[in-house]
Amino acid sequence: MSDVRRKVMVVGGYGEVGKSVCAALAASSPGEVIVAGRSLEKAEAFAARFGGALEPMRLDIEAVGTALPPSFDAVGTVVMCVERDTADFAHACLASGRNYIDVSASDAFLRQVQSLHDVARMHQSTAVLSVGVAPGLSNLLAKRCVEDLDEVDRIDIGLLLGMGDAHGEAATRWLINALLEQRRIAPGTKNDVMDYGFGWGRRTMYPVDFADQHVIRRTLQARAASTAVCFDPSWLFDALSALMNATPLAIAKRVYPGRAFVEWSRKMRVGSHRFSLRVEARGRRGGESVRVLGYLEGEREAERTGQVAAWVANRLRARQWDPGVYHLEQLTDLASLLGEVPSLSTRLEILDSRDPS
Repeated sequence: MSDVRRKVMVVGGYGEVGKSVCAALAASSPGEVIVAGRSLEKAEAFAARFGGALEPMRLDIEAVGTALPPSFDAVGTVVMCVERDTADFAHACLASGRNYIDVSASDAFLRQVQSLHDVARMHQSTAVLSVGVAPGLSNLLAKRCVEDLDEVDRIDIGLLLGMGDAHGEAATRWLINALLEQRRIAPGTKNDVMDYGFGWGRRTMYPVDFADQHVIRRTLQARAASTAVCFDPSWLFDALSALMNATPLAIAKRVYPGRAFVEWSRKMRVGSHRFSLRVEARGRRGGESVRVLGYLEGEREAERTGQVAAWVANRLRARQWDPGVYHLEQLTDLASLLGEVPSLSTRLEILDSRDPS
């Protein structure tokens, strides 16, 4: 990355996650952070809170072609906080020698970016994927759980989200669509139950197609993996799930991802603002079957996702990682990240035992 390209552009910088990325970077690199998005008015309003530390910019990603416009001349790192279907913009960034970070939870999209590894190496740029809580911290917790195993048979990831937390519009819609898609491909599937500890107790889980379960099969050589979510308070989401399941699927796919229902879901702040990750890894060590449980608890999921992205951006600006496309667990470990950003977790516990099964 050229020394003249010192600035970090946060696309979707006034969204829930983008705000946290910008706030963290403004503290460490004032004057070198661009808040970008379709609405210049929203970008300016958010940037005004930081007294000149942030630069607002109007940017319509759909209008960006294969060559980046002059507004990118001083930008060396791009943090993407907007869901994308194609990797065209990521390709434009990497092919121009700019670093790229994405908080997407879609494995189909992340695979597209992963295919640009050779492009990134050729142009001396780096992309970091699986950045956030899930995927992100979930990948790192899984890596911690399997680091002493000789073979990894299965990794099951559970994510508990407090419905009292602030969740972005795009993230809420993505999760609703993921739950509807699971209903379509596996109608009538009986949900698993996980014990979360930390006073959370046993929770009914809802399978979702988060990227982490697919990514760790490739990066951690797990033979099988799954991801499921649950919510606090459990009764509220169980009621919403029952409502969604009682609605004919064709109607549900039109109504529930719609703006009105998504906005209602976001504003219904009931429950805690905490999140909890649970990873269960099964495998073998020294010829014996082993079960390792990992628990990580934190607060305000969107803010923590932003902190992880900001930490990655600072590492890229310091040129600490080689060119190419990588997932977070391929570049660092949980201890290193928590050591530098301790606010990411309020509690961490690893339990290792022989597998009774």
